[in-house]
Amino acid sequence: MNKFIVKENSYGHRKRLDFIIKQINNYCLINNLDKKDVQILDIGCGSGLLITLPLGELGYNILGIDVDNSSIEFAKKNNVFEKVNFEVNTIENINDKYDIILTCEILEHLENPIEFLNKLGSKLKDNGIVILTTPNGYGWSENEGMLVNYLLRNKLISNTLMKIRGNKRDITLNKDDKHLQRFSYINLLKIFKNSCFEVVKQENGPVFGGPIIERTLARIPGFKVFSNLIGDKVSPRLALVWYFVLKKCK
Repeated sequence: MNKFIVKENSYGHRKRLDFIIKQINNYCLINNLDKKDVQILDIGCGSGLLITLPLGELGYNILGIDVDNSSIEFAKKNNVFEKVNFEVNTIENINDKYDIILTCEILEHLENPIEFLNKLGSKLKDNGIVILTTPNGYGWSENEGMLVNYLLRNKLISNTLMKIRGNKRDITLNKDDKHLQRFSYINLLKIFKNSCFEVVKQENGPVFGGPIIERTLARIPGFKVFSNLIGDKVSPRLALVWYFVLKKCK
């Protein structure tokens, strides 16, 4: 029985994991590699519950790093896999080069995304890939989040919302981790263009999600499936989150 099962929620966490697994498997197939031999780095792994440990359970060789000590300690306590390791670290202090680098919902927390992307390039093998996911800064979830932050000023509303739990597992234990960027799809593509990377694949996450929807509509059977399917069909401008595969420019 799998211990680290990622259940779907309105934020598309299961859809994201499935995308990541598919891209890793494609990489192994294209490069004629066994998955146990592929070196994976997960930057900003947080608690490890949503990506690093589920991948470890599938037999992948992965190092998760994060700047938050409490998140890494939590991840280490839950780690039961020989091929999975966790460190309090940053990309600047990584000496090895990797086949695949994961950076999921990290870019929006950085002051200089282009500088970060170029650092990733220096830690990637020549035929390596980066799997990057980041939220639409003008999508449903971000706008709903701003509304909720406003409503939480009212104690009655705050207490009511906090009593209704959603299915969003703790990504990080770092409660001071805030968004510093709000990306539009066009602006994000410009950032990639000005870095050392090019986009080789892009898919959308769901369309409808956020702290209110997670506690209401997402409880309706089929709603999350519907939101994911809509995300596959619409313009990236309407998606909640974007999934990318990047390769270094030649």
